[in-house]
Amino acid sequence: MLIYQFIQKVKFFKILFFLIIILFPFQVFSSVNNECEKNISEIERQIDIPKGLLTAIGLTESGRYINKSKPIIWPWTINIKTKSLFFDNKKQMLKFLNSQIEEGNFDFDVGCMQVNLKWHGKYFKKISDSIDPKTNISYATSFLYKLKSDHKSWTEAIKRYHSSNPNKNVKYHKKVLANWKIQDKKTENLKISKINDDNLKLHVKNNQPKLYEKLEKIIFFRNIFMEKINN
Repeated sequence: MLIYQFIQKVKFFKILFFLIIILFPFQVFSSVNNECEKNISEIERQIDIPKGLLTAIGLTESGRYINKSKPIIWPWTINIKTKSLFFDNKKQMLKFLNSQIEEGNFDFDVGCMQVNLKWHGKYFKKISDSIDPKTNISYATSFLYKLKSDHKSWTEAIKRYHSSNPNKNVKYHKKVLANWKIQDKKTENLKISKINDDNLKLHVKNNQPKLYEKLEKIIFFRNIFMEKINN
């Protein structure tokens, strides 16, 4: 009887150990995988951008399947030479970035919104800021809104967020719409929410000073636009 009970206990602990091995990584991923979505939701509440657009772009840029059912926006993503690399945490990703930069390579996309450091790296105080989810998303939002202001439509802004080359950006636009699940609607006609810039301005001022002056101008003209459509 005692031997039987001992065997049963061994079996129980084996099963328990197996479950811990299976479930613990998932819990680690779960604690991280909401960082992009959480910050995107916060920023979307503060700025006049179509609801869900940043999430759709994030999924297109750095979507990762942790399980087969649903992709998540993975904050520790680098795209280098059209290949996506997914790191487990910020420390691993930063170590790889620094090794690339030491070799003189800046041409890669980083973070939730895959900001290209070759073209946009100068707007961040330091490399680690560029992969911080909130800083990465706030810069991408400002850049996306500038594209909207320059080209007068969200469709063009989405395309040019990826590339100004039609051979590349048309396909990208379709992917974003697929992730947005609004293929049957025109992005230009989506309702935009009222502006609340204070929190975003403060974050950009503290983390991206070179962008701050430009952001002030964007907000100024955007407020004029909102006053016109509200009158």
